[in-house]
Amino acid sequence: MLGEQVHFIKSFYLNSLVALAYFLGGVIGSLLALEPSNSSPVWPAAGIALAVVLIYGRRILPGLFVGVFGTQIYISFGPDSVTAASFILTLIKSIASCLQAMVGAMLIRHFVGKQDVLLDLSEVLRFFLYGALLSSLVAPTICISVFYLQNILSAGDFFFAWLTWWVGDAVGVFIFTPIVLAFFAQPEAIWRPRRFTVALPLSLLLLCLVFVFFYSQQQEKERINRLFEHRVERVQHILEGEVNTYKNIAENVVGIFNASYVVTAAEFRVMARSILKQHPGLIAIEWIPRTIEYSELGERKVRFPIQYVEPYEPNKRVIGFDITQNTVALKTLNKAINTGKALSTGLIHLFQDSEHYRVASVVYAPVYQKNMPTENVTVKADYILGIVAVVFTIEDLRTNTLSALVDNQLRIKITSNDELFYSNFSDQRLAPISFVSLQTSKTMHSAGNTWQVTYRPSEQFFSNQITWHVWWVMLGGFVFTCFATVGLLVLTGRTAHITEQVKLKTRDLTHVNQQLKEESILRQQLELEQLTRNRVLERLAKGEACADILAEVILGAEKLYPESLCSILLLDESGKHLIQGAANHLPDFYNEAVNGLAIGQGVGSCGTAAYIGQQVIVEDIMTHPYWASFTGLAKRAGLYACWSEPIISSKGQVLGAFAIYYREAKKPDQSDLDFIKRMASLTAITIEHKQAEDELRIAATTFQSHDAVVITDVQGTVMRVNQAYTNITGYSAAEVIGKNSSLLSSGRHDKDFFRDMFASLTEKGLWEGEIWNRRKSGDIYPERMIITAVYNGEEISHYVGIFSDISEKKASEEEIERLAFYDPLTGLPNRRLLLDRLEQAVISTKRHNNFGAVIYMDLDYFKSLNDTLGHQIGDELLIQVAQRLEGAIRTEDTACRLGGDEFVVLIISRSDTSLNEMIEHAALIAEKIRNKINQPFELSGGMRSFSTSIGVSVFPDKAILPEEILEQADTAMYRSKHMGRNKVSFFSAQMQEEHNRKSSLERMLHSALSEQQFVVYYQGQTNSDGKMLSAEALLRWIHPEQGMVSPAEFIPVAEGSDLIVEIGSWVLHEVCRQIKVWQNTGFYLDHVAVNISPRQFRQDNFVQQVAAAIADSGIDAKYLMVELTEGIVIEDIQVTIDKMLQLQAMGIAISIDDFGTGYSSLAYLKELPLSQLKIDQSFVRDINVDASDEVIVEAIIALAHKLGLEVIAEGVETKEQMQFLYEKGCERYQGYYFYRPMPAEELVQ
Repeated sequence: MLGEQVHFIKSFYLNSLVALAYFLGGVIGSLLALEPSNSSPVWPAAGIALAVVLIYGRRILPGLFVGVFGTQIYISFGPDSVTAASFILTLIKSIASCLQAMVGAMLIRHFVGKQDVLLDLSEVLRFFLYGALLSSLVAPTICISVFYLQNILSAGDFFFAWLTWWVGDAVGVFIFTPIVLAFFAQPEAIWRPRRFTVALPLSLLLLCLVFVFFYSQQQEKERINRLFEHRVERVQHILEGEVNTYKNIAENVVGIFNASYVVTAAEFRVMARSILKQHPGLIAIEWIPRTIEYSELGERKVRFPIQYVEPYEPNKRVIGFDITQNTVALKTLNKAINTGKALSTGLIHLFQDSEHYRVASVVYAPVYQKNMPTENVTVKADYILGIVAVVFTIEDLRTNTLSALVDNQLRIKITSNDELFYSNFSDQRLAPISFVSLQTSKTMHSAGNTWQVTYRPSEQFFSNQITWHVWWVMLGGFVFTCFATVGLLVLTGRTAHITEQVKLKTRDLTHVNQQLKEESILRQQLELEQLTRNRVLERLAKGEACADILAEVILGAEKLYPESLCSILLLDESGKHLIQGAANHLPDFYNEAVNGLAIGQGVGSCGTAAYIGQQVIVEDIMTHPYWASFTGLAKRAGLYACWSEPIISSKGQVLGAFAIYYREAKKPDQSDLDFIKRMASLTAITIEHKQAEDELRIAATTFQSHDAVVITDVQGTVMRVNQAYTNITGYSAAEVIGKNSSLLSSGRHDKDFFRDMFASLTEKGLWEGEIWNRRKSGDIYPERMIITAVYNGEEISHYVGIFSDISEKKASEEEIERLAFYDPLTGLPNRRLLLDRLEQAVISTKRHNNFGAVIYMDLDYFKSLNDTLGHQIGDELLIQVAQRLEGAIRTEDTACRLGGDEFVVLIISRSDTSLNEMIEHAALIAEKIRNKINQPFELSGGMRSFSTSIGVSVFPDKAILPEEILEQADTAMYRSKHMGRNKVSFFSAQMQEEHNRKSSLERMLHSALSEQQFVVYYQGQTNSDGKMLSAEALLRWIHPEQGMVSPAEFIPVAEGSDLIVEIGSWVLHEVCRQIKVWQNTGFYLDHVAVNISPRQFRQDNFVQQVAAAIADSGIDAKYLMVELTEGIVIEDIQVTIDKMLQLQAMGIAISIDDFGTGYSSLAYLKELPLSQLKIDQSFVRDINVDASDEVIVEAIIALAHKLGLEVIAEGVETKEQMQFLYEKGCERYQGYYFYRPMPAEELVQ
């Protein structure tokens, strides 16, 4: 970021200097500009522009354009003369000037050279031919052409203006380009001396040219100014005479009217036409009589309507026109009447010339009655007869003034009271861009009006006044400048060229001598180096130890560089640490310190070189950051420079590092760097050779390993095998050598398999994987194989295969997979595999816009089967159910056992399956499954019939996760159970909402228990007289936001989770506590009944919970009654009876709640230790309506009496119901007819 800011500041500074330099050069050139084109015979800015573009290139174009534009604004505009047209012309000039500099630079770079220093004549001539003579054509050609097209220049001025501009730009390049190059161009050694030999003489020459031209120009300007003033005086005299003539005409016509008693229209016509014939420039002569009109109210109104006008045809529209309607005319008319003089108006737009909208002036002369007695102004107005009007303009080319202007080559502008009367100046939009300075203004007084007259020379004026004197001066200066510039550059170029040649020859000679000396030293070093190489190779051939050979390498290197200390460090097997290889003369403490050094970026020279695999040169150990942690060690060893080269094998692997140390800071030259590389290469050869020997020994041992090894040629012909190969395949070496390795092919793999195998061997030189082969016995078995390509140069010569028999491993994997993904009892996929397949099915259906379905089934009353007949019978049933499921579905569908008696079938959609089609198909499969399950099963205990409840969910829908889809199907299955079992239900949005509502309730229930939102209400139980004998405890939930929540909503949700256990325990304790509170106040009931949920009753410690509640409250157990549903009683009957006996032993009475709605067995009923039967309210509600309910109620009461049980009816809401129950022998009643459920405090009241 900082670098970018610095670059921007430098660029801005450079562009600003360029803009300023061009502006100053333009100001100097403008002082010599010639009219009318404002071209200058010397334009320094052109030379500056070319020079800066050559030196700095395109990056200074912004500054150059700003300088050019600013210069043109300065030259062309005054402070109040900026218009859109002039601005555009100035912009064109600026673009043309910049384009000229760019074209010149481009031509020079192409035909001369980008950085040519102009040493010989041909280069100098080409430089100025393209940079001055040719490129200087661009700006004058564009700009002078634009001036001509815009009528700023005449055709006569075109060539002289273009030539002046071209010469000025060319001279500017000849003088100022070399001057700028001398100060700023590179190389400075060539251009710096030219500041005095070229720049200074050219600057003096410029002063001389400016002086001579300025003198000649001033002489010419004075002559032209005198001529201009003379011609202006001549035209001004003619103009004043013509205007006075129009006044005289008006006065003469007045005389005619004064001399005649009446002037008729015919007489006026003759007189006027005579005058018009002599003065064709007049527009009209008019007679305007005064008329007086009176309104109906008697008001007097004076009008001056035009009566006569000549010439008639072009002016007939004005007949009858009242001139008093024109405010300008009225003002002059009144003044003329009052003074009696002929007066001219200001500028008037003619009524008769509305199409052309010409501007004219009118001379009004009054005509009075002949007997006017006085000169009083007021009286004169009363005696006026009319007005003679003479209308004139300058626009008519027949006027003397316009003829004089053309003859004298002038242009004129006439204004009256700042209003334009006439002008033949050029386009006023381009006035600011005109370079003509000649202009003069005159004032003319005539007929009572004042006229301002401005004169300028026409385009022809300058073209007729141009003299060749100035041109010859300009041409002479141009030619002299050319010769002087070229001569100076050639002269200084030759001197610089000779000096450069002398330097080059001297340098070459010195270089040759030095090269010969270095070659002699190098030859000696190479001979010593070759001797070292030969000794190393000889010791390698003898098989000497690697450490001894590396020491030989060090010894040879230190002989070649006597002042050096060398070392070889090798990478350990991990490739992360350096260990000692050889270091003949380094101190022992130093070698011990670096032995085992971890490589890394910045870990000394050798540690870094081995880490990055590149040469590392440290010229000064004491200051280099790589040695910051080792400076003390190096200083103690006297080491101050270290050059390290990584030792790299022929395969590009880093083996270690070769280092050269010096006892002083030292910088290597190229020969030193090359030497280190050669020593590192020799070390690599040594290490690789020794490693190859070690690998051969290891390979010989490995060949006899437990893994089979086979070596083939590139065609696959077996060349060698080991004993393990024979043990695994059954083939001996004699049976396979010379035969193709495909001998073992099992036929299980297609051509693509082997094509991929050989492609990997060709590209990577390696293939690894599992393959099925055939033993000699014919058995097919799996192998884990690695095949490696052996190269001879760049060509593969052999293949080495190593493999092992993985039959046992495969069997173990299959067993693990079976245990992980399959149910061990039924062999069906388990939940994990189902979720995986369901996830893939969801992705597939979404991708192909299809549908699938999940069928969730649960066996009805399976738990009872398990409990009564045992788990072995249950397992038999589950196995047969699995078999029937697989027989009911397609091969592409999946049957799964989730656990217990829950099964799931995943139906995979085929292509183009619509939602309705999938629903129909899923319903068909579900019914098929239900029918198969309904058929009897043959179990060890005999034939048994079962049913199943089934839920179906179709996907994809709102649920996209596999768990959500299963949950939907599960919800639908429970709906089937609630509908009476053995049903098929589809999941719907309503079921989902119900499920969400239950989930929300379950979450709120957790908070309700901890935040004490539950309360216990009590409903009284009475005898037939209405006396309260006992009560039933009823749980209520008062939510802080939703208010009272119906028990019908939250009780089923609580019973579906473990919350019912906690809630039931709280209710037991709360009821016992309330009984104690009542008794302390003297309020006693026979008992309070508490409903027990099935989940709570099945708790192993339920009896202990009841005992604890009674003990904590301190009440007698007889005041508590436990109400159980029929469902609790018949499930696990023996355990139920045991718990009931324990409660009865404690003194607690037991009641069967909702009797008659379940599936109780009367055989069990007589064995249960009961105290009371409660008739369900569903029977009581319709006893006066439904005869069946009356029979059932009567039967229940009779049954209870036979068993010696008390009977109570719930839901009694009318007197008729109570009367019927009483007549049938019911002893107790509960319902709204007697008491509503209410808080404990209200029950006492």
